[in-house]
Amino acid sequence: MDKLLKYRLQDMRVYSQKAVDFLGTQTVEEFVENELANLAISRLVEIVGEAATHIKPEFREATKTIPWKKIIGSRIILAHAYMRVDLDVIYQIVKNELPELISQLNKVLENEHDHDT
Repeated sequence: MDKLLKYRLQDMRVYSQKAVDFLGTQTVEEFVENELANLAISRLVEIVGEAATHIKPEFREATKTIPWKKIIGSRIILAHAYMRVDLDVIYQIVKNELPELISQLNKVLENEHDHDT
């Protein structure tokens, strides 16, 4: 695994974890009402997607358990269709999907020698 790939994957993990930590125990209603939290967390999800766009297609193909298209699609919506952002969806991504992504990234990074692309 080259250094740049490793850094991108680490960024995805770090910013995913920050989003999960910032959300904490907030309910969806609290999250929607907390403008600072929903702006910050939306930005973190966007950063995760931006890092994913820089992952080579060959690596994405080799790690199909990671939902690359969904991650990148979320970034596109957050960056370019911000008027359509549904905070309930952002909440669900952070609450239900990012913990699994963090786990998947941990496995990939622990086994980095298996993914030399």
